[in-house]
Order: sequence, then C-alpha cells, then structure tokens
Amino acid sequence: MSLKVRRVRKDLKATPARKDLRGETGAQGSQGFQGNTGAQGNQGDTGAQGAQGFQGDTGTQGDTGPQGTQGDTGTQGTQGFQGTQGFQGNTGAQGNQGDTGAQGAQGFQGDTGAQGTQGFQGTQGDTGTQGTQGFQGNTGAQGNQGDTGAQGTQGFQGFQGTQGTTGTQGFQGTQGFQGDTGPQGTQGFQGASPGSQSTVVTATSGTGSATALCPAGSFAIGGGFQAAASLTNEMLISRPVGGSPATGWQAVSDDPRTVTVYAVCAP
Repeated sequence: MSLKVRRVRKDLKATPARKDLRGETGAQGSQGFQGNTGAQGNQGDTGAQGAQGFQGDTGTQGDTGPQGTQGDTGTQGTQGFQGTQGFQGNTGAQGNQGDTGAQGAQGFQGDTGAQGTQGFQGTQGDTGTQGTQGFQGNTGAQGNQGDTGAQGTQGFQGFQGTQGTTGTQGFQGTQGFQGDTGPQGTQGFQGASPGSQSTVVTATSGTGSATALCPAGSFAIGGGFQAAASLTNEMLISRPVGGSPATGWQAVSDDPRTVTVYAVCAP
C-alpha cells in the first residue's frame, strides 16, 4: 500500500496540474506477526516520593514470649561515703513494763546499811493478780549476820487495799526440812461457841486435791480431810481458803488419790 502511494505522489510531482489529487485511504491491513522483543532499555529515573498512606489498624497482641534465663548477679558496688550525723531525735514514750525475770541464786548476806529516816506512808496500791508458783530454788549459803540498824520512826498507817483475785495454783515445791518446834504461845481468849448453828460440808475428788466451800452467809471455823492410802501417805496442804474470814477448807495430796475434805461452817 505504501509503495503505491509513493508512486502516486511521484506522478503528482511530475504533473503540476494534478498536484492536489489524493486517493481514498485503503482498508486496514491484517495484523502482522509479533516482532521479537527488543533489547532491555536503560533503567529510568526513580519517580518522586508518593504521598504518605493512611495509618493502618493496630494488629492483635502477639503471644508473650518464654521467660528469659536469669542474668548473672552484678558485681558488688563500692561502699558509699559516710553520711552526716542526723539531729538528735525526741525521747520516745515510756515502754511497757517488761516481764519479771527468773529468780536469781541467793547472794551472800551483805552488811546492814545505816537505818534511813522513816518516809511517809504511801497509799495502799491495788493487789496484783497472784502469779503462778515458781519452782523451788536451791537454798543459798547463809550470809553473815549484819549489824542491826537504828529503829526508824513509825510511818502513818496506809489505807487498806482492795482484795486481789486469787491466782492459779502453782507447782508444788519440794518438801523442806522439819523446822525446830517454836515456843509455846500465850493462851488466847475464849471465843464464842457456834454451838448447834455449825454445819459440816464435804467435798471428794480422785485427783488428790479437793476444796469444801461453806454456804453463802457462813464461814469456815474448822476443817480436815480423809485420804486413801498411797506410797508416801503424805498430805501437802490442809488449810482454810477464801481469805479472812475463811469460806471453806482445802486439802492437797502429794500424789493423785481419793481425798475427802470436811469444812465446819457457822454463821
């Protein structure tokens, strides 16, 4: 098609009178075969930086990784400088009274000091609760007899304190040696006889200790006990109880056995 057009153009050039004549465009020819791929062109220049994209959604939290191994202990730091002395703090409040310490061994008898002047009689304090009976300590050596001090003046009579509560029964100490018999006391005044108003109250226990208490409004004017036989047949206590006047009678054996206590009570 191109060759034919060129010939027409050549003829037109040769004939000036027909210079403007042009034939109609021919029909489109069929597609030619695909040519071979040309050689790779040179790398083009890098384009301009594109606009910043929108912020993406935050991803889900990943699983926690495994625990790392324990690192080595760091080296000991150097000793810091000594700080300045702080101000003296205020004196703290008085602490509570500490527990009474154990009874120490009996010391040697010191010399008797000079007799001081008699102080004024203080008011009678409340009687404290009875502590538990401590173990019997060993008897200390007899100290030398100190000189007798001068007699002080008689202080004022204090007020009678209130009766304290009876403490728990302490452990029984070891039996002491039999003391010498004291001199005969003077004959006391004849007391009023309770006569037919007296009653006998009994109490029995198999533990080796029993206490017979008088009814309300009456007091113990005497008492005693009866105990079953044992290896030692020894009674440690037979005494009135309840203060003065007594309100009962108590007996305690040195071993567990049946003990019956009798209290003679009168108004």
